[in-house]
Amino acid sequence: MLGWIYEMIAVSIHKKRIAPRGLLVGPFLPIYGFGALVIITATHNVTDSPLAVFLVGMAVATAFEYLSAWLLEKIFKMSWWSYDEFKINYKGIIALAPSLVWGFASLLAIYVLWPLLQDLDGQLFERFGVVPYIVFTVCIVADMIFSAVHVAKFRAYSTQVRKSWEKDGELDTAKYMRYLYREIRSRTPLFSIRNFVMKTAPERLKDAWPGHKKKQ
Repeated sequence: MLGWIYEMIAVSIHKKRIAPRGLLVGPFLPIYGFGALVIITATHNVTDSPLAVFLVGMAVATAFEYLSAWLLEKIFKMSWWSYDEFKINYKGIIALAPSLVWGFASLLAIYVLWPLLQDLDGQLFERFGVVPYIVFTVCIVADMIFSAVHVAKFRAYSTQVRKSWEKDGELDTAKYMRYLYREIRSRTPLFSIRNFVMKTAPERLKDAWPGHKKKQ
């Protein structure tokens, strides 16, 4: 949730509008949770040195980010983020500026957040046992399944639209996309659809998508 809050704020400020993040319905970005666990494990033996924590955390987080991007692209056939706007980047997947942020985030995680979370974890377990962990896990898993199912449905719709567009040059794409918009919006979180369609639909269909402004 902390990762979702951070990204929501950072991207919203950059785009100067509210920009919901992630594919899940709830305020979850699992990649940050897994990344935090990787950093905590990797820096376990160097916590006496803030500089070492910064460098190791930065390197490990960057490698994890690259691997995650590669896996997501293989699975979903699309890129989930782009760092092309940064001067120093590699294939738009990783970049120097975000890597430096991961270094400072590692310091925050190791010296501030992790001790607080350990204390909170102890208090929760002492008072409620394993119940909070079971509830949270069930919510995350259910959200992931729900979102995956609806994204799969949208991929099918998107494929159908592309095939129709390629087959019939006279297709009223604007009308069809408005229908598709209403159809999918009733079933799937809007921000998930928007993120997905902007990356998968042809340019002609993107221009027909309600609320989409064509780049000048």
